[in-house]
Amino acid sequence: MKKLQLKIDKINAPVFRKFLKILDHPGRNIINSPVAIVEHSGIKPGSSVIEIGCGSGYFTKEISKQVGPDGSIISIDIHPEAIASTTQKIYENALVNTTALTANAEDTKLPDSCFDMALIYGVLPTPFISTEQLLNEMHRILKNKGKIAFWCGPFKLNIASIEKNNIFKLVQTENSVYIFEKV
Repeated sequence: MKKLQLKIDKINAPVFRKFLKILDHPGRNIINSPVAIVEHSGIKPGSSVIEIGCGSGYFTKEISKQVGPDGSIISIDIHPEAIASTTQKIYENALVNTTALTANAEDTKLPDSCFDMALIYGVLPTPFISTEQLLNEMHRILKNKGKIAFWCGPFKLNIASIEKNNIFKLVQTENSVYIFEKV
């Protein structure tokens, strides 16, 4: 955590705010439609979802629509500017089923077995996060048969790296969204 926090601290707030604006650029919708990506993630109405690395909150509104009024979302990011941006979108769009929290995806401090699904959009691959630690944490916080949906943008997901410890297995791939189930 300290190593990761040191890297995050080097990214100062004004620079990170510029990065968040890039994530929200309207042209992004042409190639990264949040509607299409979220629709292909297998989110069920009424489910409890954790959004890992929420960034600007680009996907948060669509996730909220998918889980519906009986579902819930916790959107996490390690950078406070990301949480501020996502929180602003939560209030602007009256997403009453959504909460944004500053948290480390490798050690969320959330209760065991509390989510039906984890959404990891555009977070991997990255040098900031240990895939193994992330997967162990997702395994801990997901309910039995819980799922993770990965979307990696232009990058290809290394499926073997997700399945190597036999705690998740690939169950579906659709439109660049990879869905794994907790084993």
